[in-house]
Amino acid sequence: MNPDQVGGIASTEVCDISCVMCHFNGPLAPRKSATISPEEAAAFMRDTPKGLLWFAATGEFFMDPNALTHLRNAVALGHKPAILTNGQSLTPALIDELLTIGVRMIRFSVDAYDPETYRKIRRGGELSKIVDACRYLHARKREYPDLRVEVNNVLFHKTFGDQDRFVAFWRGLVDAVNFNAEYYDTFRFRNTFFDRGERVDCHLQLYLLPTGQMAPCCAVTVHQHTHNLDWLPHIRDTQPSVAMEKLQAMYNDPRSPLAALCRDCEWWILWKKDQTGNSPYFKTVEIDSGAAIWPDAGELREVAGELKLNRMVLSNGAFLDGKHLVTPPAQWWYAATLQLPAATCELEPLFIRLEAEIERGAIGVALAQDDGSAFVGREVVGRASFSQPVTFHLMAQTGSAAHSLIIRNVSAEGPSRMRLRSSHTYRLRPASSSNLVSIRAVS
Repeated sequence: MNPDQVGGIASTEVCDISCVMCHFNGPLAPRKSATISPEEAAAFMRDTPKGLLWFAATGEFFMDPNALTHLRNAVALGHKPAILTNGQSLTPALIDELLTIGVRMIRFSVDAYDPETYRKIRRGGELSKIVDACRYLHARKREYPDLRVEVNNVLFHKTFGDQDRFVAFWRGLVDAVNFNAEYYDTFRFRNTFFDRGERVDCHLQLYLLPTGQMAPCCAVTVHQHTHNLDWLPHIRDTQPSVAMEKLQAMYNDPRSPLAALCRDCEWWILWKKDQTGNSPYFKTVEIDSGAAIWPDAGELREVAGELKLNRMVLSNGAFLDGKHLVTPPAQWWYAATLQLPAATCELEPLFIRLEAEIERGAIGVALAQDDGSAFVGREVVGRASFSQPVTFHLMAQTGSAAHSLIIRNVSAEGPSRMRLRSSHTYRLRPASSSNLVSIRAVS
């Protein structure tokens, strides 16, 4: 299996609210209570490639009594756990526990920016609980600069035109707002972002379900809730890598029960991408440039000569087209490296701001260790925007192992294209140096 073939773990069917559009726990859905065991989840994690691993539920992840055990086991087995949650359980104490365990990616399912509309959509929930959790997470970013927080919004006919209001509401609280179209039955969508055009092949991803079965996609995950799909492999007798091979073979066989479901299914629109990396189903709006971990502007002084863009080293087939950097087509491959000055952060932190024009795809910028094998702090992602420049804010903390600045392609749809307009570096003003030099380095 490849890392991008791992969909994640949906650990429980139990939920604490009832969303109007939910096929699992909505007003008209049959509510169930299956929950996987720690042993089943660990078996899945042992046989899947190490990397970012999503924990969610067909209910609510934190209704699983073993939720924290799953997360600890994921870290112990070399994964980086990420969470999708409705946010109703996220108190400061639980957030602190998640950060201590090693969670650095959290997405909240929301769908509204005013409390009353939220209550109508997500019955039994309160928007204020999510806002409070986001405020607390935002305050912890100075200690955990690689922490990333996003919100997910299902768009309905009445809210499709409110996307700018969603972004404005969440600005200063989260890193990005994700919008997705509504699937109004198991296999069909409405309120999509652009014309879907010709059909493309689905990219199968393996999901461990609360029943212990493994599904090849979101559509089958929804369908199996009300149908007995005994042909889905089970974690108790099938390794995930073997399950993936079987399900891929079924997808390729027009006579298989999986192919019969695929014929009239529209979930393939997840894999139909435009030049910004968005699909008819899903769109991401980045609204946090990384500046949340910086001190106030009055505490900084600009210093010259720390970064020289003309010394950037290209790699993996990246090239300059005039003043534009064109990245490798493969997602996550480094396109360029810029070495930091020696002893950059030996005595005090360094703050870096890059301004760029991204004309195609999506770019990730991060600080990396000497051999480039691990990032130091968070990666900041920018996506194509023809209306305004994209800004990246990075911080190398005192005593950190930051050795170089890395630019890479994070678009799955071929090469990205960007122009770096300027770079600025800052140090703390002497009077305020004591405010940050004691912060522990987080990598």
